[in-house]
Amino acid sequence: MTTRYNLILRNKVYVVDFARPKESNEALLDFFSDVQKIDSNIECLDQIITKMRGRNVVDHDIVQLAKTYEKNLEERYNFDR
Repeated sequence: MTTRYNLILRNKVYVVDFARPKESNEALLDFFSDVQKIDSNIECLDQIITKMRGRNVVDHDIVQLAKTYEKNLEERYNFDR
């Protein structure tokens, strides 16, 4: 199983490393905050951000959700990688 992912959004890299949960959750929070700035119509992001604050473990489902947003926004807005 991969323990590290790089999410890319508008040429910014967010590193998710399951061995470093605090830093990874901060990266995920930054990622979802930036997604919210790009597409404010996504309503569930506030709930996700609230759920993640102060967590000491990286949630695999949230990482998968982030990867989905990364792919969808890249396709929708033609972001360069």
